[in-house]
Amino acid sequence: MNALGEVELDALRELVNIASAHAATALSMLVNQRTMISVPRVTLEPVERIASIIGTPGEPTVVITMQVLGDVSGFLLFLMPLPRALALSSTLLGIHQAATEFDASSRSSLQETANVLAGAYCGALGMLINGVVMISVPAFGIEPPEDVLARYRESAAALRQALCIETSITIGSPAEPCGAHIVLLPLGGAVEVMIAALR
Repeated sequence: MNALGEVELDALRELVNIASAHAATALSMLVNQRTMISVPRVTLEPVERIASIIGTPGEPTVVITMQVLGDVSGFLLFLMPLPRALALSSTLLGIHQAATEFDASSRSSLQETANVLAGAYCGALGMLINGVVMISVPAFGIEPPEDVLARYRESAAALRQALCIETSITIGSPAEPCGAHIVLLPLGGAVEVMIAALR
């Protein structure tokens, strides 16, 4: 993935920024509250550094995984430290006090949030490449991020770098922003397809 230069990364940042605005609108309609998604920080990172960038190496982290299908293939991971995820799910459900554990409703609220974000990003990517990009049903898990990343590296020996999107979600007012990361792990010829479209 080192063929992505600064020009291509700048184009991806603009694409992600536009998609984030669409995702914020969709989330706002979903929860019926004012929703803001910060301007994302988009970087290309070695897979082994992702856990330290997220800030939770070795710690239980909410990881929502989705498979990317179509003209671009790979995996999308929505990662959020446990306390932030609990706070966000409580806000999404209209609960004023942050929960201490996840139940079916809180898990579902985070899965839907990840689904909205991933859908916006993949939709924008599909428009960029003039192709079809879809995502699978999100799967919820709690584990150290390096563990889940290691599994994907084992299934794709050539996987060395990932596209890391750092952003924050603010719902309601006043409200504290909840930071999250979305990581794209591209497989096969996904990178080549993206580079060709960006150029």
